[in-house]
Amino acid sequence: MLKPASDGKRWNEPATPSAKRTKPTDPTSPTLTTATIFTKPLTYIVTTLILFALWHIASVSLKQAILPTPLETLAALIRLFADGTAQPHLFASFYRVFISIVVSFIIGLPLGLLIGYERLLERLLSPLVYLLYPIPKIVFLPLIMLLLGIGDTSKIFLIVFVLVFQVIITTRDAVKKIPGEMLDSLYALGGKRRHAYFHVLLPAALADVLTMLRQSVGIAIAVLFLVETYATDLGLGHSIMSAHARVEYAEMFAAILIMAFLGVLFFAVIDLLEWRFCRWRRN
Repeated sequence: MLKPASDGKRWNEPATPSAKRTKPTDPTSPTLTTATIFTKPLTYIVTTLILFALWHIASVSLKQAILPTPLETLAALIRLFADGTAQPHLFASFYRVFISIVVSFIIGLPLGLLIGYERLLERLLSPLVYLLYPIPKIVFLPLIMLLLGIGDTSKIFLIVFVLVFQVIITTRDAVKKIPGEMLDSLYALGGKRRHAYFHVLLPAALADVLTMLRQSVGIAIAVLFLVETYATDLGLGHSIMSAHARVEYAEMFAAILIMAFLGVLFFAVIDLLEWRFCRWRRN
């Protein structure tokens, strides 16, 4: 991978031996960085306990069945997994979000690179992106279900419809931020156009896209909840609304906790991808 050098060295010149040596306390060392992917488990445990304590205080103060205590919710959570009720809903929701993110990435990243670097494509496609991006995509749910049915296809399509424009715009903006000197140096070293995409544009845009995906996980799960409340009997959204209808509030909050865990899981995966493919951002 080509990287800029502030001291005038060639882009692909290897680092000196002294630059490669790191001390055990160096924050860029792989071991320390690996630990920071899941960042200080003790901190997460303490934060979770504080949230549960506040939750318990609110539940005791309210004294309403609609807000069960954390212990009641955890008991319902264990029961749902023990009798096999939770697993199908979790797997269905995970599958829908995972496929949606992957498809959005596969479609949006190349389009964003092309729109950001190719002037002709930018003039042709930017107006379309700008017109469609501000529209709240959830309003198309009845039409999408009418055209694609009530199965997973329509649900995944809607989530992709929401996320793909964010990937395109984030990638395009990241490409436009790349200094022209980086590309000039690449071409001066004999690089071709395909090298510009794979060794300059893609690495430079990838970090911003992964950051955007973190922000989009919450949006994707929110859209997932909405689409799973329509014409389906699988998914965490359906599980939440079903428990609410049966006045099983402990089960409802248990399903909410599972959905929260799903978001944390995707966050961890994105952090791992950033650690693997964006090494210069390790800290």
